[in-house]
Amino acid sequence: WVVGLDQDLGHDKTVYKTTDGGATWVLAMNQGGYMWAVDFTDQQHGWVITVGGLVLLTTDGGTNWQPVFFPPYFITPTISDIEFADQNTGWVVGWDGLVAHTTDGGLTWNYQNIGTTTDHLFSVHVLSPTEAWASGRNANLPMDGVVYHTIDGGLTWTNETVGPNPYWGYSIAATSRN
Repeated sequence: WVVGLDQDLGHDKTVYKTTDGGATWVLAMNQGGYMWAVDFTDQQHGWVITVGGLVLLTTDGGTNWQPVFFPPYFITPTISDIEFADQNTGWVVGWDGLVAHTTDGGLTWNYQNIGTTTDHLFSVHVLSPTEAWASGRNANLPMDGVVYHTIDGGLTWTNETVGPNPYWGYSIAATSRN
C-alpha cells in the first residue's frame, strides 16, 4: 500500500495497492483529502489518514472504506502518522503535540497528554498495545528533535531532546524499550 498526492496520473488524492511485490500498482481508492500515511495489520484491516484529520478504515482489504473524524484539536488536527499494534489498538501523531489512541480499531479516538502542545510529531512506531514511540521536533528555536515513549498505553509519556541541532525526527523504529 502507498498513499500520497498523484498529480501526474490525473488523480488528486490516491491510495495504491500492489499484490505482486511492487511490480504493478492499482488505484485502490481516490478519496478527498491529502493522503498522508497508511497502515495495515493484516490483509483485511487497514487505515489511511489525511492531513485534515480524517481517518479512513477498512475491514475488507480496501474494498470499502469508512470515514472516522477526529474531535477538534485546536482548530483542525494536523495528523502526520498512524500505526496499529493489532486490529484494535493504535496511535496517531501530529502537530502541536497531537497524540491520539484508539482501542476499538479506529472508530473512536482519545487524545493523550504528552506534556506539550507545541512539538510537531512526524512519526509513530507501535511495538505492542501498551508500548509506542513518537518522534518529531520541538517548535521552539533551535528546533531540536524530540522522542516520546510510552509503556503503559499512553497514560504517561517520557520525553527527551535529541541532537545534534538541528535534528528533526522524521521517522522512528524500535524493537524494544531496552
